[in-house]
Amino acid sequence: MDSKNNKETDARMKHWQQLSIEERLDVLEITSAKTHLPQLAVEKDWWVTMVLKALSATQHFELMSFKGGTSLSKGWNLINRFSEDIDIAMRREGKFSIASTSGNQLAKVRRTIRHYIVRECRRN
Repeated sequence: MDSKNNKETDARMKHWQQLSIEERLDVLEITSAKTHLPQLAVEKDWWVTMVLKALSATQHFELMSFKGGTSLSKGWNLINRFSEDIDIAMRREGKFSIASTSGNQLAKVRRTIRHYIVRECRRN
């Protein structure tokens, strides 16, 4: 996608966040009618896109691997479906490195990664 399209997409996504609940419901209804998808799926796809956009703007994006069905659909356009989740793997380097793979160490790094992702998504 070129720079112009990125800016247009950014503007539309930010516009959505500024809409009232009633306006959002109208947009979902119109989009649902055009795409023949349930309103819930349309809104969920918006949130998935926003989370992926926020993650791509993070400092540690290069440590992330986007995988699973959503990556095949959104990243590679190989399948046409909506997924229930976003599968992201992170390389355990730098801030996210651990000394061992014990249960406690893995739980600690998962918490660190989860907090990092939530913080970065709120920021972006």
